Amino acid sequence: MTQEAFAEELAVTQGVVSAWERGEHAITAENYANLAELAAKHNLHLEALRFLERGGVSAELITRISHIAKESRSRRDAAYRQALIEAQVYYPDDALAQHRYATRAAEHALRLRRKKSK
Repeated sequence: MTQEAFAEELAVTQGVVSAWERGEHAITAENYANLAELAAKHNLHLEALRFLERGGVSAELITRISHIAKESRSRRDAAYRQALIEAQVYYPDDALAQHRYATRAAEHALRLRRKKSK
């Protein structure tokens, strides 16, 4: 993932990400939570938690972030299962097309949900 794409996923600028990498700015608690959601989206939950531990994040905050990531993963899985039902109607004999459709539809549904909650 490029720095620009990473920044976009976390809703920060590329300059902020660059400053984090250089150690010039600290990551906020909100951005740690967004990072946990991003990690869950890309199935990097354990790696993200280890990163946070190494970064000196408190055990309490890591527990909260872990909970957020689990909820995010659960919502993503539920959206995928729902979309897969639709995909099986549209593509009854093509498992790959069903998976692609369900993945795109679930991601779209989650993006809409995030926009509504802001």
